[in-house]
Order: sequence, then structure tokens, then C-alpha cells
Amino acid sequence: MEAEAAERRRWEEERKRQEEKEKRDRDHNRWRRFIQFAKLWEEARLAGSFLDALEKHSLEPETTYGEKTSLEWLKWARERQHAFDPSRWHIAGVWRDLASITAWESSKPLLATYLEKERGVLLS
Repeated sequence: MEAEAAERRRWEEERKRQEEKEKRDRDHNRWRRFIQFAKLWEEARLAGSFLDALEKHSLEPETTYGEKTSLEWLKWARERQHAFDPSRWHIAGVWRDLASITAWESSKPLLATYLEKERGVLLS
């Protein structure tokens, strides 16, 4: 009986250690995702500043470059900048994304699923 009780305690302690490790790992992975959101936000801010500068110095708005005019390129870039700026998203989607993170999957698209589902933005 004592051996069985000792074995149960050992298994229970191991289970608790495993649960604590999984919680630490999940929290760490969620923080990694949060930092990815922050980096995306930082890139969107940088792109916005660059676009502001381009708009101030834009010459010949109807000149065509490839398939678009200068104005069309500026509009295209501004739309992308807004689409990829997490501070412009519905905040619940950001929290849902963080809550869905358990294990770190480097192959999981950073925000492609979020953008397609929440914003209707197709990345391809």
C-alpha cells in the first residue's frame, strides 16, 4: 500500500511539473507572438512615415510606373500599410490570436490567417 501511495504521489508531482512547464512554455510562446505584433506595428509606422514623405514630394501624379500611376501606387501602399498595422485592427482578433497560441510553430503564418479572417486581406 505504501509503495502504491508513493507511486501515485510521484506521478502526481510529475504531472504538476509537466503542467507548470507547459504553462511557462505557452506564456513564452504567447509573448513571442505579441512581440511579432509589435514588430509588425513598428514596420507599419515606418511605412506610414515613408509614405507621408513620398506624398509631400510626389511629382507628376499621373505618370505611370508599370501598371499604376504615382497616385495609384501611393493608394496601394497606404492600403497595405493600414491592413498590416495591428493598431488599426479589431483588438479582439489580436487577443484571440494570442489565446490560440500554445506551442510555437514557426511554420504557422504570422498573421495571414488573422488578416484573411478578420480583415478580408488576401496575402497571395
